[in-house]
Amino acid sequence: MNAREKVARRKFLVATTGLVAAAPILALAQAKAEINPDEGVTAPEDLMKEHGVLNRCLLIYEEGVRRLQKGDDIAPEVFQHTAQLIRTFVEEYHEKNEEKYIFPEFERAKKLVDLVEVLKTQHLAGRDVTAQILNLSQPDRFRSKENRNKLVKACGNFIRMYRPHESREDTVCSRHCEQF
Repeated sequence: MNAREKVARRKFLVATTGLVAAAPILALAQAKAEINPDEGVTAPEDLMKEHGVLNRCLLIYEEGVRRLQKGDDIAPEVFQHTAQLIRTFVEEYHEKNEEKYIFPEFERAKKLVDLVEVLKTQHLAGRDVTAQILNLSQPDRFRSKENRNKLVKACGNFIRMYRPHESREDTVCSRHCEQF
């Protein structure tokens, strides 16, 4: 593959990654404009649907890590855009809603209090890891092999924590939310 093809491929990957990651948000915005999103949907159900965005981000991280470990060419923007989506949608919107509306209900009912504490602790840890990913995926930092290795580790830590995290929220927490 010549240099021009590599640049074209990199631009394509960056553009499509952003579109793939943003598609659920755009679809959600369009759906909210067309129907009443609150009609018949409970807060826990709404939050569970939002986990789809997180799962897409985890898939992008997994593929990006695979390519870095294989030595394939990948643009730092793949990680940068994904981490920014996690920061704005997952952390600043989704998790804040969980912390404001869902977790307090468990605490008031004295149910799953230990699990809720773990989930809140994981939210904080996830924010730290996202900050690391945003930092390490800056183009000037991404050039360093040492920083790319740190980025692989940070993405791995994020994935390893958030797969079971969202699974617990979708199963254990969701089942108990019906009692509120």
